[in-house]
This record gives sequence, C-alpha cells and structure tokens, in this order.
Amino acid sequence: MLVCEKDEYSPDILLNQVMKSTLQSICVNRYVKKETRKKSFMQLDYLHEVGEIQLTKKVFTQIYYGRHNVHYKRMIHLAKMLFELSLLSHKQGKWSLFSAELDEKALNGIFEKFLFHFYRIEQKEYRVSSEVLKWGLEGNTAFLPQMKTDVSLTHKNGQEKIIIDAKFYKNTFQENFGKSTFHSHNMYQLFTYLMHQKKELQLRGILIYPTNGMDVDEKYQWSEDVWMEVMTVDLDGAWKEIYGRLIGVVQSEDSKKIEQIQARIDEIFKGIEIRPEYTNEVILITEYEWNGKMNNFRVEYFIGSTKYVFHYPERLSPELDVYEISGDRLEQLENEVMYVKRMMARGIGAKEYYPLTEILR
Repeated sequence: MLVCEKDEYSPDILLNQVMKSTLQSICVNRYVKKETRKKSFMQLDYLHEVGEIQLTKKVFTQIYYGRHNVHYKRMIHLAKMLFELSLLSHKQGKWSLFSAELDEKALNGIFEKFLFHFYRIEQKEYRVSSEVLKWGLEGNTAFLPQMKTDVSLTHKNGQEKIIIDAKFYKNTFQENFGKSTFHSHNMYQLFTYLMHQKKELQLRGILIYPTNGMDVDEKYQWSEDVWMEVMTVDLDGAWKEIYGRLIGVVQSEDSKKIEQIQARIDEIFKGIEIRPEYTNEVILITEYEWNGKMNNFRVEYFIGSTKYVFHYPERLSPELDVYEISGDRLEQLENEVMYVKRMMARGIGAKEYYPLTEILR
C-alpha cells in the first residue's frame, strides 16, 4: 500500500506576511508619493488571507530561499531596505532621504547594499562581488587600513572591470575657499583601488552619489585603459529613470544605441491613434517588433489582423530613386507609418502605402 501525504496550500506564510506589512507601512507614510501609496493599497486586496506581523530584524533572518520561493528574493530585498531605512529616523516611518535626523553613515550602508544587489539581480554580463585588495607595499602591514570595494563588477570576458564606490552624501561637492570640488578623499580612495588592479585590465572606477539639487556625470581618463567617473542618481525619481541611469553603467555603447533606437520606435507607435472617418472607433498599434539591426532595418507591426512590414535594406535598390527616401531609417519608418495612418483614417486601407512597406494579409 502506498500512502501519499500532500501539503495544503496556504497564502499565510512568512514571505507574504513581510510583503503585506511592507505595503501597509507604505500606505500610511505621508512622505511616500500619493500614487505609490494608492498602488500599494490596491495590492493589499490580493493579501486578504495573509496575517499581519510586526517587522523586526529577526524576521528577516528567518527567511530562507529554495527553488520554490526564489521569486520572492527581489521583493524581500526591497522590503528589508525600506525597513532599515525606516529605522534610521527618530520619527517612525519618516523616509526623507536628506533629513538632518538621518544617520548618514547608516544611509550610506543601505545605498551600498542597494547598488550591490541591483547589479547582482539586473544584469548578467558582470560577476558582482565586494573584494578585499592587498596593499602593494612592503613593511609592517598591521597598521594599514583594509581596502575593500563596495561593488566590483568583473566582466565575463575577464578583460573588463568596474569598481563602484557608493557615497550617500548630502552634498556631492566640498567647498574650499569658495570653490566647489568633488570630495578629495573619495577621489583618492577610488584612485587607490584602481592602482591596485591587474595592469592588463580595462578599468573604470565610478563614484555614485544620490542627486541632491544637481545632476552630475563626469569622466576622467588616467590612461588608455583606466577611467574615473563621478555620477549621481536621482533616488526621488521614477524607478524607470533610476533603473536606466544605473543599468547604463554596464551597457556597452552598442547596447545603449540599440536601447535608444527601441525607445524611438516605441515613441513612434505609441503616438499613433487611427480614427476612421464617420466612426467613433480608435485603432491603436500595440503589436510591433524590430529585428534589432540597423544595416538591414526591419519592423513588423499589425493593424487589426493585417500585418505590415517596413524593410530598409543595407543598400536601396535603384528602382527606389524615384521616391524621396530619408537617409534616417527611423525618420523613414515614421513617415510611412504616418502615411498608413492617414490612409486608414480615410478608409483606403488596401492601398500600397509607401516604397518600403509591404502589406501581408
């Protein structure tokens, strides 16, 4: 006889309890944006079967991950960060980042953790670590301070490395005799980290500060393979902006260009509203795809069940010389999509619209 015992599903588990308690704390915090509080309140509807707990440091030490719950990991990291941030204020729940009541050293630790886990989770090209460097000095090393990086990103090709130093300061600049400069000890520290790396590496050292009144993005070259950078990230901005700013650090120039092109394509299609004459109908183009290439540029999209293919080849056929075709592929795409829009609005949807657009029914 075979006896099987199965677990009963229950949503009332510690991970969901942490999620619910975090959402509740966001809902009642007047320093959080109203829109965020509203969205958090709406999410609570999904957790009506989950009990409430008081968040403590001990609660987070009781959480373990396996294959069945690893998808909670990012949420728990965010919940822990918000919990730690709330502890820094003398007034419970006050999260104003630059309030004088907040401990700058503790905030710097949270900022450092945030950057470390951001790059660990959001990208796969670099291995993320915090490394202890050895002084290249002879003598009694007992009195030498420890050199430990906040975030070290080592590319999987083994040839590129980025060292990030997180600095949560109220002011990105120091004042000296009326002149604003970057904090000298921060620059010295980062430069020292770079000078203790293998000579064959392509190195970038980056100081990252939170934006507080002024946006900064400066680059300095030491040699052909060694660069230092100072940048800020606006932690009060939308997540999309924070994400774009930070992920840009690890993107190649080609990747950044592709992202910019995709954003422009999104802008073209999301701005299209087709309003056929004599009807109240509004047609949007929501399904479209770019092949990711510029030399053989191709975008497919649907209007209703009809498929349209815009193809700008690497070399244009001499037969197309009779048309005024822009040398900018994105501009030509927008011209042809707008022409399609006008024809559709007039009810002439079956016409061959433009030289580079093919209609597939």
